[in-house]
Amino acid sequence: MRRSVEFPGSVSKGGASSRPSPLTRSTVSSSRSRWLQAPTSTAQIDRRLSQDLLDGFVAAGASKIFVGYATNLRGPREVVIPYPNHENHMHVRFRNPN
Repeated sequence: MRRSVEFPGSVSKGGASSRPSPLTRSTVSSSRSRWLQAPTSTAQIDRRLSQDLLDGFVAAGASKIFVGYATNLRGPREVVIPYPNHENHMHVRFRNPN
């Protein structure tokens, strides 16, 4: 079962701000504990479930997915982008269909 959380409002962490739109979402990586909570280290990430979630976003047509360097999540280079401070979540962007 996939465990993910969407943040419909602005998220601010460490001075950086993300303003999700209907086409951008922040998703917490799946935790090995199976509890709906953000992992506090990359060792707690269920990589199989997180990779499955990422693969689903790619298959659904995501244009960009930002993941942490240490997560070892993989996908098409032009879509899956390693990014600082994303070790326990990923940001997913879709192109505007209009």
